[in-house]
Amino acid sequence: MGRYAKVKPDARRELIVRYIQDGTAVTAEILAEKLGVDKKTIHRDITDIREMEGTRIEWDPKERAYHVLDPVYKFSKAFLKGEDAVTSLLIACAVLRDFRNTPLFAEVEKLTRILTENLPPKTAKYELTPRKYSYVHTQMAGVDPTIWKVVVHGLNYNHRLQITYRAPHRSPTKREIIPLHLHGYKGGWYIIAYCTLRDQELTFNMSRVLDAEDTGEEFSPAAYPFDIEQYFPFTSQIIHGVDPTPCTVKFTAMVADRVREVTYYDSQKCTTNEDGSVTMTFNATDLFSATRFILEWGGEARAVKPRELVESVRKAIATLAKAHRLTMR
Repeated sequence: MGRYAKVKPDARRELIVRYIQDGTAVTAEILAEKLGVDKKTIHRDITDIREMEGTRIEWDPKERAYHVLDPVYKFSKAFLKGEDAVTSLLIACAVLRDFRNTPLFAEVEKLTRILTENLPPKTAKYELTPRKYSYVHTQMAGVDPTIWKVVVHGLNYNHRLQITYRAPHRSPTKREIIPLHLHGYKGGWYIIAYCTLRDQELTFNMSRVLDAEDTGEEFSPAAYPFDIEQYFPFTSQIIHGVDPTPCTVKFTAMVADRVREVTYYDSQKCTTNEDGSVTMTFNATDLFSATRFILEWGGEARAVKPRELVESVRKAIATLAKAHRLTMR
C-alpha cells in the first residue's frame, strides 16, 4: 500500500485534484498507484468531487487524461500554516477590494468569499475576514460597464475597436484603435492602444471613452508589438517618454523624514543637506506629472532643475493664484 493509503477521503480527494491540475497524474491507474488505493476508489472519489464540491473533472479520450475544467479555489491544509500565511491571505483579499467602482468588483467579492469559505477548519480561530484589515487606496474612476466589456473583449480576442473619445478641453472625436494593454493606476483605468487617426501608440483614459464598439475585425498582435517594460520604465508613471527627464527637487527639513522613507519614483535618490533639508533627484517621464508632484508638497518643495520644470511649476502657481484672486510677489 502507498503512503497515502490511510489518508482520509476528503484529504485524498484534495490530492487527486492537485495531481490532475499539476499534470503529474492524469489517469486513474496512476492516481491509484500514487495514493495506494484501487481504481474503483479513484473513480468513486472523482464522482464525489464532481457532485459534492462542484468541480468539473472530465476524461479526455484522445489524450487519455483527466482535466480540471474550472479553477479550484479550495486551499490545501498544508498551504495555510501559521499566522503569517493567514495574514497574507487577508492582506491579499483586502487589496483586491481596490477594484471597487469597476465592473470587476462583483467578481472580486465572489472570489474573496470563495477563498475564505473554503479554508481549512483549523484557521477558524483567526476569525478570517478581510474587513479586519484596512488600506487607504485612491477610489478608481468609474467606467461604463458596457464600454468596459467591449474593451476587454477586444483585448482578449485581438479585435479592432471604434471609440468616441473626449480628450481634455477638446470636442469628442471618433477613433479606431488597436487595444494592446489595460492598466490601472492611481484611481484610473487606462487603455494603451495604437490609434489609426494619430498613427501612433497612445494612452486613453477609460473614463473619457464615451462609446465603444467591437468591429469584429481581427488584428495580428505581432504587427503591433507591445513591451510593457519599455512602455512603463518606472512603476510610478503612466505615460512613458522617449527620453526621461532628470529632475532635481529640494524639500525642507520639516518633511525630510517623510521624503526619505517613501519611494515616489523608482529612480529617486535622496541626499541630506547640512541644514536638514533633502535634495531628491529622479527621472520623470513627463513634466506634467513632475509638476503635480511638487505642487502636492505646497511650500515644502522647490523645483531646482531642469529650467522647464521650474517654469512649469511657476506657471501652475500663477494659475492657482489667479483662480483664487491672490497677488503674486
